[in-house]
Amino acid sequence: MSVVELEAAAALYTGATLERLGPFAIVDRILELWLVRGLPVGASDGGSRALDRYWLHRDDRLSEEQRRRTYERVFDARFDELWMACVTALAGGATDADRYADALRAHLVEHIDERTVALVPVLVDQLREALDVLADREILDVHGAPDMWRLILQRARMDLGNEPDVTRAQTLAAAGARIIGWLAAGEDEPSEEVADAAGSWLAAAARPPDAG
Repeated sequence: MSVVELEAAAALYTGATLERLGPFAIVDRILELWLVRGLPVGASDGGSRALDRYWLHRDDRLSEEQRRRTYERVFDARFDELWMACVTALAGGATDADRYADALRAHLVEHIDERTVALVPVLVDQLREALDVLADREILDVHGAPDMWRLILQRARMDLGNEPDVTRAQTLAAAGARIIGWLAAGEDEPSEEVADAAGSWLAAAARPPDAG
């Protein structure tokens, strides 16, 4: 077992799951509006600073294609098969859950090389910059949104033409990262918290992505 690769997998899983909500495309649209003064954000306020940072780092940002390829290298069809078996066993308290966990650990370690490990902090930083824009109080107030998740839903309807199930994505990301964190810790027996995370993941996964 390699803790480094498994910790990287947890971060990648969060990024891959939240990316389905379209945060980068949404922030790109907000930035576009701001640049043509179509978004009433003050020049010296937090929203402006968050947008400035996002704009200044635009040339360093990985493309959607680069991010997608990174996620797909790790979370392939075999991962999906092993993941479902492991999560189902954890949620059901199966006595052989450790067998599925070992297979999943081995698969993740095998599919995360040094280049992918090096990409993880870049992906995390870039996602954080996008979420910083979406979570900024001034930008939320301009949109009349109470939090960034409501803003994502609101702008996804306008900019992306879809209505993602934000709660589903939040649950999958949090529960998935918790389970992979347990894999990284190398504990033999899953805690009640891990079993609960597995149950939450299964319940969220059973909902269609556009359930709203």
